[in-house]
Amino acid sequence: MSEDDSATQPDYRATIARGRLTLVSWHPQLMSPWGPCNTHLRERDRAGIGIADLTVIREPGTRLELIVKFLCGGHRADVCGSIVRWAATLGYGRVWFPDDVVDLDDVDIPAEQPAVTRCQVCRSRWEDGDPEFWLTVRKWGSFPLACPLCGGDLPQWEVRASGHVPVQ
Repeated sequence: MSEDDSATQPDYRATIARGRLTLVSWHPQLMSPWGPCNTHLRERDRAGIGIADLTVIREPGTRLELIVKFLCGGHRADVCGSIVRWAATLGYGRVWFPDDVVDLDDVDIPAEQPAVTRCQVCRSRWEDGDPEFWLTVRKWGSFPLACPLCGGDLPQWEVRASGHVPVQ
């Protein structure tokens, strides 16, 4: 792979299932929409699951922006809504969808309250709302991706306006 190829790679692969967004760092072994992979993507789409590659735009002195390239599920309002809520919570300025740009200045986001998630592997529950936590995740552009206990992929953390978040 050339250096030019790595410059065009997304930052994350996002999966949105049952309202939960999970990110993994993008890597070349992830399937691309070609040949037999399209069958799997159509099956995920019929199952109500969205899969997208996400590229974070980081320009000094400006808020992060997010480019979304859907592999499946992009026609579903709940999938797009999950991405918008997540990006707004993390302080992104805009989300660039294939056919729309959403300015997040107008999106009502919860104050910096505790955010929670549960590891789908070891079932550990994680919660943090400390100001340092919020500064860190907004700098990263994502919540922690892996469970600190077992290393399993973590669904992205959730915040509700009431501060009470039921984690399954």
